[in-house]
Order: sequence, then C-alpha cells, then structure tokens
Amino acid sequence: MIGYAMGMYACMKNIIYSHSKDTSVEAMRHFNDAFDEMETILALADVTIRTMKLHRDVMLGHARQNFCTVTELANYIVRTDGVSFREAHEIVAAVVGNTVDRKKTCADIDTAAVNEVAKPQFGFETKLTDAKILEALDPARIAEAKKTIGGTARTEVARQLDLIEKRLKADEEEVARREAQIADAAKALDAAEETLLAEA
Repeated sequence: MIGYAMGMYACMKNIIYSHSKDTSVEAMRHFNDAFDEMETILALADVTIRTMKLHRDVMLGHARQNFCTVTELANYIVRTDGVSFREAHEIVAAVVGNTVDRKKTCADIDTAAVNEVAKPQFGFETKLTDAKILEALDPARIAEAKKTIGGTARTEVARQLDLIEKRLKADEEEVARREAQIADAAKALDAAEETLLAEA
C-alpha cells in the first residue's frame, strides 16, 4: 500500500495545472490498484480474525522466553544501581547475547547473568535479586503497568475498545445513511428517466 501511495505521489509531483493526464490517468492507476489490493487484504483479515484461536498460555510462555521484556530489565538496573540507561542497555544486550549463545531463554536470566557482564565491563555488581529480575521480565506485570492513554493495562485497553466500538457503530450508521441516500438518488434518476421517455 505504501508503494502504491509513493507511485501516486511520484506521478503528481510537479504537475502543472494545465496538464491533467498524469493526475487523471497515471496517478489513478495506482489508486485503483490500491483499492483492489485493499479489498483483498480486508477479506483476508476478516477470515483470519473470525477463525483465529488464541492460546493465552502459549502466548504468555513465548513472551516469557523471547526477550521482548528485556528493556524493562534495563530500566530496573537504572533505578536500582544508579547507572545510566546507556550502560544498563549495554549490560542487558550482552546478557541477552550470552543467554542466546548458551541456548537459553529470557526466563533463565538471573543476578549471576547480569553480574557476569556488569562487573568486568562497568565495575559493579547489581543490587537486583533473582526475584526482582523475574519481576522486571514478567510480561503480564509490564503490560498491566502501562496505564497511560494508549497503554496496555486492562482498564486502558477496555477504554480504547469501547471508543473503537463507538466509532465503528457511528461509521456503520453513516455508511447505511449514505447507501440509503444513493438508493433514493437511483430511484429518483429512474423516475426522471421514465418521465423523459414518456414525454418523448
């Protein structure tokens, strides 16, 4: 879709107002292709979402193992050990590298793994306990902690979903109104055509 948009922009760039072929033909070719593609995408998305089954336990298990929460570990190191985020980020990056090299997962990161990097590189040992590291890396806790607008906490997600549903209902009502308006216009056109034919 971005490619189609860029194609349209390229066609319309620096077109003089007295020449409309590029605007009405070349640019619109990309526009029409984009609409065809979007219809296919929406149909595929509809089938996917309607038939999708969520396995929450599997999803949570993957989130606990796949290093998606390690930035929060860096935040914990900053707050607990008083180092810069840059240093904490370097420590965590090295910890992740070591963990992957050893064929382990994020769930295996502990105090010893952090100190293995922090001590030789930055000359300190973390004050984080194994329990605090587990807390830092807990995806459910991290999601629930983001309570700001647009965040991932349950209450905020529920608020966003309510808002989306209200907007969707308003859009559906507007589409229905416009479809009725088009149907009325078609009837009026047919009636006017019949009148003209009768008078001819």
